[in-house]
Amino acid sequence: MDRRSAECWEELIDALAAWLDELRPGPLERVRIITSSAATARLAGQALAARIGILAGVDLIPADRWVAQLQAELGDGESSPWRGLALELAIREVLQDPEFRDSHPVVAEHLRAGPGRLRGTSQRLAVLLRRYSEHHPDLLARWLADPEEAAEELPGHLRWQPELAVRVTEILEWDPVEELTRLRAALAETPGPATAVLHCPDLPAATQLLVEAIDRVRDVLVLKLVNAAVPERITWLGSHDPLRQAEVLREELCRILQEDPGLEPRDVLVVVPDPAAWWPALGLAFAPLEGSSHPGRRLRLQAPPEVRIPNPVLRTLAEATGLRDSRATASSLLDLLSLTPISYRWRLPERDELARLIDAAGIRWGLDAQHRADQGLPGIAQNTWARGLDRLLAGLTLAPGSTALPISGVDAVGTSELELIGSLTEIFTRLRRYAATAEPATLPEWVARARGLLDELVDLPPGDDSLLQEATSRLARLAEEGSASPVRVTASDFTRLLEQLAAEPTPRLGVGNGNLTVVGPGELKGVAFPVVVLLGFEDGGLDPVPDAIPGILPDPGQERLEDLLDHAWAARHLVVVHQHRSETTDAVLEHPTTLTWLWRRLGVTPELREVPLASHSERNFTGPYPSFDASSFEMARRLRTGSAGAAPASAVRRRAALQLPVGDDTGPMSLDEAARFLRDPAAAFLRERAGIRGSFAPEISDDLPLSAAGLDAWGIRSRLLVAARGGQPPDEAIRAEARRELLPTGPMGGAALDADVELVRRLWQQARPDWERPVRDVPVDLDCSGLRLTGTVRLRGDELVVISPSDLPRPLFEPWVQLLALAASGFRTRARIHHLRRHYGEFFPGSVTLNPPQEAAAHLEVLVRGARLSRSRLVPVPAEPARALAKSARERRFNGADWDLPTNSWNSPWAWRPEHWEHFYTGPASELFTDPPQDGDPAGPERFGAFGGWALALHSPLLEAAR
Repeated sequence: MDRRSAECWEELIDALAAWLDELRPGPLERVRIITSSAATARLAGQALAARIGILAGVDLIPADRWVAQLQAELGDGESSPWRGLALELAIREVLQDPEFRDSHPVVAEHLRAGPGRLRGTSQRLAVLLRRYSEHHPDLLARWLADPEEAAEELPGHLRWQPELAVRVTEILEWDPVEELTRLRAALAETPGPATAVLHCPDLPAATQLLVEAIDRVRDVLVLKLVNAAVPERITWLGSHDPLRQAEVLREELCRILQEDPGLEPRDVLVVVPDPAAWWPALGLAFAPLEGSSHPGRRLRLQAPPEVRIPNPVLRTLAEATGLRDSRATASSLLDLLSLTPISYRWRLPERDELARLIDAAGIRWGLDAQHRADQGLPGIAQNTWARGLDRLLAGLTLAPGSTALPISGVDAVGTSELELIGSLTEIFTRLRRYAATAEPATLPEWVARARGLLDELVDLPPGDDSLLQEATSRLARLAEEGSASPVRVTASDFTRLLEQLAAEPTPRLGVGNGNLTVVGPGELKGVAFPVVVLLGFEDGGLDPVPDAIPGILPDPGQERLEDLLDHAWAARHLVVVHQHRSETTDAVLEHPTTLTWLWRRLGVTPELREVPLASHSERNFTGPYPSFDASSFEMARRLRTGSAGAAPASAVRRRAALQLPVGDDTGPMSLDEAARFLRDPAAAFLRERAGIRGSFAPEISDDLPLSAAGLDAWGIRSRLLVAARGGQPPDEAIRAEARRELLPTGPMGGAALDADVELVRRLWQQARPDWERPVRDVPVDLDCSGLRLTGTVRLRGDELVVISPSDLPRPLFEPWVQLLALAASGFRTRARIHHLRRHYGEFFPGSVTLNPPQEAAAHLEVLVRGARLSRSRLVPVPAEPARALAKSARERRFNGADWDLPTNSWNSPWAWRPEHWEHFYTGPASELFTDPPQDGDPAGPERFGAFGGWALALHSPLLEAAR
């Protein structure tokens, strides 16, 4: 062999160019240059083209691809089964053989753990046998020649390997040792074009034998880097977690590019342990942000093949195939329906609308009763997808409350959703049919099923047709690889295969296009870059190949170290960023032995530069290496000057909402609008001023209900109360409620319903004498606070009567407004409110009487003025804390400590603050005291601000009126 060496990448390329010049191949002659990777081949080709012009006839090819081409040429276009899925299937066939398991108890014991163990073991052993064939073909030759004798030479727990190799070879009808011999003989007879090997220090033994076979006929040029120089400059940065390390790298690259204007992003190589795992952190640090002036966010990262977005069609097929062995939860199928191939094909709406329907239908998990039985819960069809869709369809066809079917329809659907519900039903039917036929099958049978589902279920926009073609071609390749295997794989196994196909990297390379290049260790081995970054390399994470014979295969950890050394030698400026401190405690961590080894091999002792934990730390801007992050600088400046002048966003928003100009709105006001204001002024303001009626995106639950809570419990009691008022027998009310499927089936749900029926029966028994009095409606039409107040009040006898399944104070607001309006109109009466009183989680019937105050007109004027103001600006008087303040003023006992508690504390006067109030308040309840009164606000104690004036003016009279 013609072995030549160089001390740097540029000299290697010069030597390669000189060799090509010596060869002077003719226009029809070809030249073959073997490289360590496809990316290296591309950059080497660019470098050669810059020296000698057009590379016509010069093929730069990675070593593994060259071997695969040789195997395909020798096999009449058929690739070696040891390179694909066929090897894994053959191993699985052997491992499933009872005779093999009986002969090797250690294997049988290992596989007894579960069906998933077989798949993982087959994949792992396929890698092992493949590496044996690459690095030690002589070992395989001895095994295949005499497996029994070879087994005696191995440790007891590994003696099954020779027999496995023999049986796999017989199944595949492909002997890797004979194949290697045939390849060597073919190359010795027909060596092909002139060949060079460009810096491949880790060439496997089998590949080396093939190169030597060529060399016996014609010289092979072998170029190798030796005695490489130490980087001219080394920057060693100690940081924290991966995101902070990515931020530190961004700052350092900006500094390097600023110092040397001749450098470009293409001159930087970033090496990370795992490109896919590090890509989120790098993306967050370098992605462009609107309004950000950071120069580092203008640098473009070239996404490596490992981080390619999975093929959406194959991902959809994988999710659908996995339904059989999963719980088919509401959230998982909602995710499936949201995937583009399905949502585009069926014209589905946004996710929130789908979630609303799924929540209304009561769907939790399980395709149907049989699927749920397969998951270990037989006999319960409630809350499955099949039952939920039946309820949606019933909601379209049945009148509310109809008992024509054994289930109730969903009330929240209308005819406008007919097409959507029909589409969901059809999608579910096809998915369920696919899941029902998902018995274990051979790969060609599975691919045929998947293609059928693909035709029935998915489609893509015209611009994404290539993704559909890609999915189809990969499925065809999968079927071809498994065509000769009788192994029947499960739905779970086929799901994993589809996931692997979906995530398969694209063969298209992105290196050498002007962006920052991100690679894993060993990629672009020896290629020189002005700046090489080693990011995030710590100890661990690389274990020897499982089940490998000790000392036979290269140690992955040592290979990693040699790769890092290769990258370091190829750098003019080496930048190393790693975790030096804990991201939680900021405590110093031990230096990785990886870096200690690297420094020793380079013969250097660089100085570690520590960086602060946070990007807005003052040290980032006051030291010799100032940060480029203007946003973090502003934060650091504010932290230094104090936060007194920096109000939180909610406070800024609240002050703006409080100071909005009051419009000249004299439109009529209904009694309902006034009651809504008293109940929730923020909701009234958002509704009237911004047209916002709250965010009601449902939270999908995947768990079967064990009890009703919140709005569900309130709804059950409300409907039971309506049934009781209408004279419906309790048994009928219970059956009607059971059909809604809001409670678990069986004794548990029955007990909960029985308890609610008894509670409502007692409440109705208490309220019935008042409720059954003669009914009459009294109109209200009066001028109040500059506008017209209108409405109708229903009296029973001469009194207002309310029956509510809620606890106080909610049932008080509407009758209080009506009572004030009647009194202001000259009609004085009282209101009787029958409600459920909660005491330590238990509910009891209760009642309260409201008597109109003497100054009813004045109180009504304040209330209507507040409701009128809420049409234009925020009125800061949430009902719960306002009532608490009025009560403390009445009792002359104010506990300021409770008001300073966080609102997730039960003792806070504003416990569990509604979400829409979070737009304006994020602190404790005492934050309500901070805003001074505005024009139109009632007077009150100065210490409580505008809130105190409104709280006492609106809620003190209500407390006094209640008996």
